[in-house]
Amino acid sequence: MAKSSSSPSTPNIHDPVYIRALAESTDLSLLITKDKHWKAAALRCRSHPQEACEAMEVKVRGAYTAKITPLHYACENKPSTEVIKTLIKANPAALERRQEPGGQLPLHAACTWGASSDVIQTLLAAHPSSAEMKDFLSNLPLHCACYSGAATVVIEALLRVYPQSVWPRNHQGSSAVDIVRRLGHSNRKEVLRVLERTQSRLLERAAAGGEGVEVDNDNSLEWV
Repeated sequence: MAKSSSSPSTPNIHDPVYIRALAESTDLSLLITKDKHWKAAALRCRSHPQEACEAMEVKVRGAYTAKITPLHYACENKPSTEVIKTLIKANPAALERRQEPGGQLPLHAACTWGASSDVIQTLLAAHPSSAEMKDFLSNLPLHCACYSGAATVVIEALLRVYPQSVWPRNHQGSSAVDIVRRLGHSNRKEVLRVLERTQSRLLERAAAGGEGVEVDNDNSLEWV
C-alpha cells in the first residue's frame, strides 16, 4: 500500500485554528525571530501589545548580535504589511528606535533587506521624517534601498517624502546616484532616470528661487 504523501502530525500553518493556538502559546519575540509566522505574530501583538515594546538582543541579518525591537527585526525579514501595521500601533516609538550598534531605524532595515513597497510606504506614512535620518555610517534609507537594488516604486516612495535625499553622501563618499551607477542591479537604468530627474528638478527650483516640491493629486512627484 502506498504511503500517504503528508503526515497527519504536520500542522497546516494556514489553518485559523492552528494560527490562533500558536498566537496564544508563543511569545511575540519567538513568532517574529523563529517562526516568522506573520499572521500569528499580528494576532499575538493585538492580544499582548506590551510584548512589542520589549527590546530583543538577537543576531540580525548582518550576522552580528544587536539590540533591536520586534518591529526592526520583522522589517529585516520580508514581513507582511499587516504585522508591520500591528507592531507600529502597539509601539509607535519603535519607528524611532535605533539599532544598537549601527544606528539603523526600521526603515533602514526594510530598505536594506527587500521589504515590499507596501511595507516601505506603511513605515513612511507612520513616520515620514525617518526618510531624512542617517544611520551611524551616514546612510539614509535611500542609500540602503539603492545598495540592495530595491524596486523603482520603493525609490519613488522615498523620494516622494524626502526628494533632497538624492544629495547627501555617506561615510564612503557615495550619493544614491553613485551607488546605483556602481552596482549592476537589474533596474539600474530606470532608477538612475528617477534619481537624475529628481536632481535636475531640484536644481531648477533652486535656480528659480522656488522652495519645496510640488505634489500632484495622486501624491506622486510631478517629475517621477
